[in-house]
Amino acid sequence: MLLFSVQSMAIPVKVKFKILDENGEALKGSTIRVYDNNRLIGMK
Repeated sequence: MLLFSVQSMAIPVKVKFKILDENGEALKGSTIRVYDNNRLIGMK
């Protein structure tokens, strides 16, 4: 699980993630959720 915090500023940010297993293979069907102050603001 990856968690990170973003301050509540109106600055657009583009982030790319690739979720890999222990063998370096991409995990299909993974979900990334982005929260701001415990409020879901994005999901991919």
